[in-house]
Order: sequence, then C-alpha cells, then structure tokens
Amino acid sequence: MFFLKQLIVYASLIITVGAVFPNYGSQDIRFSGSWKFYRGTPSGSPQNTSFSDASWSTVYLPHTDSIAYDYRSSYIYTGVSWYRKTFTPDATYSGKKVFLEFEAAMQAAKVYVNGDSVTYHVGGYTPFLVDITNKITVGSSCVVAVKLDNTYNTDFPPGNSNPDFLYFGGLYRNVTIHLTDSLHITNAIYANVAGGGGIFVTYPSVNTSSATVQVKTHVLNEYKTGQTCKLTSTILTTGGTQVAKVDSAKTISASSSNTFTQTLTVTNPELWHPDHPNLYVLRSEVYNGSTLVDTCSTIIGIRTISFTKSGGFKINDSSYIFRGANRHQSYPYLGNAVPASGQYRDALLMKKYGFNFVRMSHYVQSHSFVDACDKLGILGMASLPGWGYFGSSTNFFNNSIKALKDMIRYYRNHPSVILYESMQNESSVTKAFVDSAQKIAHVENPDSQMYTCGEDTGTYASYPVFDVYMSSSQHGVRGYSGSRPCVISEYADWDLGCCYPGDNGCATATTITGCENRIERGDGEASMISQAIKMDSSLSLNRALSWLSGDALWTAFDYQSWSYGPLTASGAIDIFRIPKFSAYFYRSQRSYSDTISHGGPMVFIASYLTTAASQVYVFSNCDSVALYLNGTLVKKQGPVTGTNLEHPHFRFTISSPATGTLRADGIINGVVRATYMVITPITAKSLSVTIDTADMSLVADGSDMAIVHASIIDSNGTVMPLATNSVTFSVSGGSGALIGRNPMTAEAGIASILLQSSTTAGALTVTASASGLTSGSATITAVGSSGSTRAIGLYGKSATMQSAALLINRKGNSLVITRPDCAAGIDKKSTFSLCNAMGERIAAWSFTKKTITVNTASLPHGIYFGQLSSGDDRYIQKILR
Repeated sequence: MFFLKQLIVYASLIITVGAVFPNYGSQDIRFSGSWKFYRGTPSGSPQNTSFSDASWSTVYLPHTDSIAYDYRSSYIYTGVSWYRKTFTPDATYSGKKVFLEFEAAMQAAKVYVNGDSVTYHVGGYTPFLVDITNKITVGSSCVVAVKLDNTYNTDFPPGNSNPDFLYFGGLYRNVTIHLTDSLHITNAIYANVAGGGGIFVTYPSVNTSSATVQVKTHVLNEYKTGQTCKLTSTILTTGGTQVAKVDSAKTISASSSNTFTQTLTVTNPELWHPDHPNLYVLRSEVYNGSTLVDTCSTIIGIRTISFTKSGGFKINDSSYIFRGANRHQSYPYLGNAVPASGQYRDALLMKKYGFNFVRMSHYVQSHSFVDACDKLGILGMASLPGWGYFGSSTNFFNNSIKALKDMIRYYRNHPSVILYESMQNESSVTKAFVDSAQKIAHVENPDSQMYTCGEDTGTYASYPVFDVYMSSSQHGVRGYSGSRPCVISEYADWDLGCCYPGDNGCATATTITGCENRIERGDGEASMISQAIKMDSSLSLNRALSWLSGDALWTAFDYQSWSYGPLTASGAIDIFRIPKFSAYFYRSQRSYSDTISHGGPMVFIASYLTTAASQVYVFSNCDSVALYLNGTLVKKQGPVTGTNLEHPHFRFTISSPATGTLRADGIINGVVRATYMVITPITAKSLSVTIDTADMSLVADGSDMAIVHASIIDSNGTVMPLATNSVTFSVSGGSGALIGRNPMTAEAGIASILLQSSTTAGALTVTASASGLTSGSATITAVGSSGSTRAIGLYGKSATMQSAALLINRKGNSLVITRPDCAAGIDKKSTFSLCNAMGERIAAWSFTKKTITVNTASLPHGIYFGQLSSGDDRYIQKILR
C-alpha cells in the first residue's frame, strides 16, 4: 500500500509505520536526500534529462528555498525555485507500480519526470501523489524535476498577499517513492473517492468493556485480469498483542476496485484520551490468492466524542473542557522546513506547558506533528488554509473545496483530531461556499463523530451552518448566545475589553487598538509578569462560561508574520522554543496527578530577582506554597481567590525587598512535592551550552535539527537575564552545520542557534564564546539515518532468521547478529536498533565488528523489530521473543 506516511515520533526515535511493520510486496523508499537546488529561473530547460545541474547546490529535505537570517523581518524570498533529483531504479522497482508522493510543496508545483510534465499541484500545505510507473525504466537513469513558485496566488487558498504568517518556500516536507503491487490498498487522496479511498476507521460503539471498530479498506486491481483478493485486518496493542482479527475475500475484476467493510470487536479496550493516549495498530494485509502482496499499518486510537451547547465537549462520555493554543509551524531561519523532530518538539512543549488542544492555524500541518499529538494526548483542530481572504473566482472556490477534501482524508484516522475548521479564518466567505463546505465535509466523513467548525457569524458571514461555532475574544465570543456548541478559537491577544464594534454584542465604541499582549523575553521581568497575568485573567473569563467546550490561546509560540509582525511575540513560548513566564502559568493548570510528558506537581517563581521586589507571583498546581527568602519563611498560603481557574496563581507580599535567594515549596496534603529556587544574579562569568533535541536522537540525514542555547551565567549557575552579550558559535568533530546569525546577540541572557545534521553519523561538539566570559560547549552524537525502507521478509519463531542483510541467532537471552555482507570489510557506519511494535527504539549498537551480541533478558515477550541502518538503506525484520 502507498499512503501518506504516518511518522510516529517518540522520545528516542522517529520511524515510519511502514518501517516498524515492513511492507511485503509494497515498499516505501525515502526520497528526500541529495536533491539539487537552484533559487530563481536558470537558463535552459532544467526539466530535461540533458540539463546539467552540477553547479546547483546539494540539499536534503525538508528544505527551505532561502534561509531567513533576520527572524525579526517579514522579508523572505518569493518567486521561482527549482529542485532536481537523479536516480536509477534498481531491480526492486521491477514489476511494481511506482508512485511519487510530496508531503507538501510551497506553493504552486509543476513536476517533471524525464522531461515530461506529470502533474501541476496548487496549494502549499496539502500532499499530492503522481503515478510515474510508465515514466521510468529499471536500470536507466531517471530525473525528477520540480518547479516551485511560492508567490501568493488568488486562484487558490490562502490567496492573501500578506496573511498573518509567511509563505516560506521550498520542498519543505519529505518526498517518498511508493512501490506497490498492481493489487494494492489505495491512497485516500490519490484515489479521490468521496468518503472512501485508502483505509478509513470509525468507532460505531465504544465503552470500557467493548468497542466496535469499523474498517473500510479500498483495494484497487490494476491487473488486466480479475484477481482473487483476501483482506486480513488485525488490531494489535503497541506491545504486539493481537486483540481482534477479521478476514474478507472477493474477486476484483480487471481495472476495478472494491471497498471492504469489516467490523472488529475489541474487548476491554484501552481508550484514547488526552490524559491517557492509548494507541493500537491496525494491520492490513492484502493477499492475491495465497500470496501476500500488500500491507499497511495504521496507528489508531479508540475513543468517542461529542459536542453540545449545554454539555460542551465530551470524550468517552465524560465532560472535558480542553485548554489549548494556536500553533504556527515555522521555526527561525528554516521557515516551514521543520524536520519531524521539530514537529515533535512543538507537540512535546505544548503538552509539557499545559496545552491539551491545538488549533493548527491557519493551514494543513505536518502529519508528523499530528502523529505526535496522537502519541502525547493533544486534541486538535484541523484548519483549512486561509486568513482574511476569500477569492471571488471559481478557481479559488473549487481549489478551496479540494483542499478541504484532502485535509479530511489526510487527518480522518487520527484520534487527536476532533474538529475540522471548514472555512478560511476571519474571511468573508459566501453562503454558497459555507453550504458546500458543510455538505462535502460530511460526505467525506459521514461518521457521527465528525464535527465541522468555523466563524460563520458576525463580521465574516451570517450563515450559521457548521456543527460547532468558533470565534475569538476580539470578536466578542464570550457574548455568544447561539444554540450551537462553541469553542473559543483565540483569546488573550486583543482581549480584556477590546473587540471589534458590533461583534457578538461588543459595544459600538470598543476598539482593538493597543490591546496586543505581545511580550518578548528581552522586554524584562515586569513585562513578562504582565503578559502572564493577562493570560491568567483571560483564561479565567473563559472558564466562567457554562457552555464552553474549550479554548485556544493566541499563540503557543512566537512567529513571523506579514500582517502583524514581523515578529509576533504573542506566544507563551518564544520563537526559539524558550518558555516565557506565561508558559509556567499554563503548566500550572495541569493537574498534579497528570504525570505524562514532564507533568506532575510543579511550582515556579515568576521573578529574576534582578530588582528589589515587594510582590512575588508564583504559579503552581499544588494546594499551597511556602515561600522562603534567604532561608526564612515569608509565608505559607493558598492561591488567590475570586477566579474561575483550576489552579489560580499565588501572590506574596514581602515587607523587605526580595533579593538573595527565594525558594518556593509546593505542598500537597501537607507534603512538599515540588521546589523552585531563584537566586539574584551577580557577575557574568561563563557560558553554559545545552542542545535541545526534544528528547530524541539527532539523525544524520542532512536535514535534522536541534536548537543550541548558550546561557550567560554567574558563578552560581544563574542565568544573567539582562545580559545582551554577543555570542559566537562553532562546531567541531563532525560535519554538522550551524544555521542562524553568528555571532548572535543574547536575549534575556540566552543566545540561540540551530544545529543541522549532515549525512555522517558521529559526535558533534558545539562551543559558544563571548568576550570576557569562559567558553562553554556541549556534545551530541548524530545517529545513522534510517534512509530508505526495504522490506526483506517476515520471519516466524524459528531459531535462525536470515536475509541478505542480517543473520540472527538466538542464544539463551541474547541475539547474536551477523552481517553476512561485511565479509569484505566492516561498515562501521551501520547500526543495529531494536524497536518495539510502536517503533520506540529500545537500544542501538554499532557494528564495529562483523558479529555483535545483544542481551534481551530484560525485555518482555512480544513482537520486536530489528533495524539495520547503513547509508541510504534500512533493513528490517521481525523478531519474536
């Protein structure tokens, strides 16, 4: 099966589902390495095979067409750019259907294969595929050329020349080649079947004792004769235990398809919920007669949801008011070309700092981000591309509808996605579009748990059609009096009495002027506290609403923008993913019993102690806080009263100015469960370097990225929050690249830069230096790239499992692993990884010799996968313990 790859992202590994469960008959080949790139329009015909791209840059995807070194500027390159990749299909391609998938390309893309135009795709946020089977020849050189133009275009969404985000250009997501048998499971977007195509999973009946899982699987027969097809669908736990299985068979006529509808029952299911995001694996196997020809693994979560005005949002029949934030996908310098690790970082930070919902404003975002939301337990709203514009042309209308269809097909199996924003944000849409969008959305997903939403009343429209009404504080959403369920889509920025005149009962004299809540970390302690308290007050107003289903802060992260930038500092976390004081306020709203993803009891003092302060704000989810100044108890007290928050802030008044050492103890049931300490900074002494990998490995694939932070500290290790030193970064010990301003001026005592991997595994040391300070450094090891996925066969419980890649023998509680292909020499760049059924890497070992021994005594019995990574190839085989 070829499908939009679901990247499952975990603390130690990013791995594709197709790799975790190898595809037999079908294969997915990573096609993101070693592209040639040219910004502008070159002379000649770059689509032709005879064209020489020797002078072009070599790049790895995801890739941005221009590094935006000034992240405080809205200037980016707009115009044409070209990508070319030359490859030779080997015997693996023989007899296979060959599909080329682009996860996204910004934003008008014309694709050529060996000089022939094969597709033209518009819209920079949705994936697309093309069948290139008849354009390539096994053993002959093949050229794929892509012409991109990231200029805004009024024929397709977003269509706005200056939206509240930037059109960063490039092939900014991955490209994959899918090889399939002529009898295969289709891709939902490519199949273009209303409400079908690919695999579509729904849950007609769910409770804690039993769950009914309905699976619709679209199988296409591209043979010239009829084929006897058997479809086996199996549901497994993440540990590999089978919980349900069903078989169906049908003869599919030549050049025809069939949708299999199967029902499975899971007894005592572990339900998906933000507080316990339990996942299962749906394994789909297609047999032609008795021969296995196609497989697919889909990560699913069993749950049921509902929205009502009176009852708000319910998940698994329990009320749940979600607390969320809007998220733009860009990073400094790289723009939208964010690798899967960066997508996971954002989801992890949102979960850590108290957000259990994300509005993916204002476009379709990476599947790897949504995969992370599935894994971490973050509810999501998928958003149709658009902001402040609705085109009058038929093309714009039709392309918007197509984008809506593709978005629903892209996200429909994700348990985290609960809402589909089916109109462009804050846009004057027409009644015809709203009516069409609502109808088509429910055709695409006819499930009873499908909910559309949109700001379809007030300033932008007057057609109350969508299932859930959504609006923002600046449009008076808190005065909503309609009958539909309601979600607050934006608040805190342009809030607290400021709104557009006339919206939802806003007073005609009100305004939004001067109401921004945009604070950078460098603006200082007082401003940071002010931002946090405004967010505190705004959230409290939301929580007073009896009909509230949930809300979304504007925004989780600072971002670049044309309309309201160039750097929009509305985030609780800054553009380099460093938390502001307000992030700790939101973290305090998590229950102390919620321990997943850096949760649990917490306490935070919102102060740098750089100036004498008589009032101290503390954020905590504990019952009470004891505050100590220089070892002496100031007071033990509860939080402030008169709010609607789950965990109001604590406010202490100190008779003498607070300098020295301030300690806060968070207390639950009389026991100290969390402690935080602030020490007044003295004199800057040195630099301390940390490398943020989002709890993951840096992958040597040429495009993975980590964030390097250099903190200016004193002799106590306290960050100097007023320091603005110029910091110079360097990297040694490998071929990684530093991306960003260098030297970089520190903000609030921290200078940051990006570290991008090369294609060579090994240790990288980043050193930071500044005049008058002792230098600091940190080391990270880049691990081998997973490269292309090549299935090598399924092995059972035999004592010996052999393939062209590995020879594995069991010896007691150990695996003895031999590389037969190393007879002529040892490839020390290769690694062997042992992964569980969810793709989480248990451990990894380097092949420093031909045979290595792996101890598995501590592993429970179940299904595991051994993965050999070497260069551009990855070999995988199943191991049962």
